[in-house]
Amino acid sequence: MSALSNTLTAWTPEMYGTTSPKKLELDRALIQMISNDMQPISIVEDDGFVNFCQAMNPKYLLPSRQVISKTLIPAIFEEVQRKLGHKLVQAKWVSFTTDLWTSANTTGFLALTIHFWDHETSTLQCFVLDCLRIWGRHTADRLGEEIKAVLIRNEIVSKVVVGVTDNGANIVKALQNINIKQMACYAHTLNLVANASLRETPALAAAKETASRLVELTKRSTPTLERFEQIQRNQGFPTVKKLIQDISTRWNSTFEMMNRLVELKGPVSELLTEPGMSSKVGVVDSTTWEVLHEAVDVLQPLYEATLELSGEKSTTGSKVIPLTKMLILQYANFTAQSLSGLIKHDLSQAVLRNLNRRFGEVEKIKELALATLLDPRFKANGFRDIHLKNEALEILISELVGLYSPTNQDQPPKSQQNPAKRPRSSLWESFDKDVAQYEARDTATYPDIAHTHLHTYLYLPCQPRHTDPFDWWVRIGQEKFPFIFILAQKYLTIPATSVPSERVFSSAGQIISKKRNRIGDECARKLICLHANINKI
Repeated sequence: MSALSNTLTAWTPEMYGTTSPKKLELDRALIQMISNDMQPISIVEDDGFVNFCQAMNPKYLLPSRQVISKTLIPAIFEEVQRKLGHKLVQAKWVSFTTDLWTSANTTGFLALTIHFWDHETSTLQCFVLDCLRIWGRHTADRLGEEIKAVLIRNEIVSKVVVGVTDNGANIVKALQNINIKQMACYAHTLNLVANASLRETPALAAAKETASRLVELTKRSTPTLERFEQIQRNQGFPTVKKLIQDISTRWNSTFEMMNRLVELKGPVSELLTEPGMSSKVGVVDSTTWEVLHEAVDVLQPLYEATLELSGEKSTTGSKVIPLTKMLILQYANFTAQSLSGLIKHDLSQAVLRNLNRRFGEVEKIKELALATLLDPRFKANGFRDIHLKNEALEILISELVGLYSPTNQDQPPKSQQNPAKRPRSSLWESFDKDVAQYEARDTATYPDIAHTHLHTYLYLPCQPRHTDPFDWWVRIGQEKFPFIFILAQKYLTIPATSVPSERVFSSAGQIISKKRNRIGDECARKLICLHANINKI
């Protein structure tokens, strides 16, 4: 028995070979875990993780940090990029978003996300195209060169419809320099509208300042936070919540701060009765609460619009014009109805004024206008200006005629019907030739066909607003209106905001962290891209 025990103890399993299919499968799974969960590469040296892997599969030898960073990550990154490249080859058009970010260690990065219709899956797709280290000053020339290099490398320069960016002068000029149509991020512009409106409503400033001091106190003082949480429990709140601190660059955080205070008015009011609180926060009287209530009511539509247009898995560009129309109508009604109250009227007026200033000519943006017309939920109903709507329809007709024209490889099939045979007669020979030539032509001109198809599409009932427009195009539209569907792929894939690029940096901040302070720029780039793309390919 002792000899058998010693034999079993001395036995070690034969390890997987370096080219073994199982070894390659586990290596890939390891890289997928590291990229998905944003784990440090050094995890393969942690005793607990090593022991866990050994217990799970003693035949698998973990690769070293060097093998992971120098071999495995680059190999899987290239594999994912090749698959993405194949999808981009199939795509007729693409749009992209881009943004800049500076990491905690003051390293500059430029991200690009790509948006297109995937013919293989019949879905709207969004991938991280690249996330590059940017050296030196972020000048327009430098940014333009880097963006163009990425587009050239992926062979999509000629396919770009628009690039969506924030309103920074350098990035706007960068796209102009490389002849890419720049479109302003709707969320960023809404941020400008909201911040300007808050500044132009002085009566709100004092309440906002008081709210910020109260939130800051619960963030800095553990006893105050614990007391606040206990008060919530005592008052029967099913879920204990914390107050939200506003951030100057995100207006919606200001709304969330005020909304949370209004939601927790009872516990907050009781907390303010605690000894010494008034001297730390200031007086929070009924006027302050009324101002906060009114501000939340007035700003709610702006907040909802910001959230609705910040998605990347659904069509958003086509919503810009109809949503702007609804916002302007909403705030015009607020202004007319809110004659009472402390700030409702003034704040509503300020928002309406800034909406008209920033979005008054949004219907002149061709790409957004065509996207609205091609969205079966909105069509021609999303416009405020009938003249701009008609101009957009003319542009759409023009683009359709270009698709129908004989020079286009996707031109409509001509009639397969053979002309009727006529008896030969020398007397009528010349006439018969003329008739045959006429019948050989299409009986309607391409503009006629385009007008007819577009008219039929526009007069079909609009789809429910909460549905996916591409779902209708795939189920019904592409068969009935194949050429209009081609343009839908071009314009309905335009994102309304640059938020997808901002989300890249949310994960990048965890990848380039204190736990990964020695990670190289190129390895960081690959991990950021893999984190976003590996599960989509």
